[in-house]
Amino acid sequence: MKRLVPVMMAALIALGPTATLAEGDETRERAAQFVEALGRDLIGVVAGQGLTSKQRDAKLRELLHRGLDMKEIGRFVLGSHWDAASG
Repeated sequence: MKRLVPVMMAALIALGPTATLAEGDETRERAAQFVEALGRDLIGVVAGQGLTSKQRDAKLRELLHRGLDMKEIGRFVLGSHWDAASG
């Protein structure tokens, strides 16, 4: 789980500027609401009391896969090394 937190935070930071590039106020507002809701959910899981490490890890993974395109993020992060890593 220690490695997931920086990845989640980096993803949320990366998504933030996307909202300012979107066309129209409604699109920006929806994007901002998405980022805020995902951030609240993630913080809620990380700060959640009474969760075991396994439960917290499972909830974080679920949120990440539900809210973010992890394959595309991986492709972006690996860049030219994507083919070697996925083959």
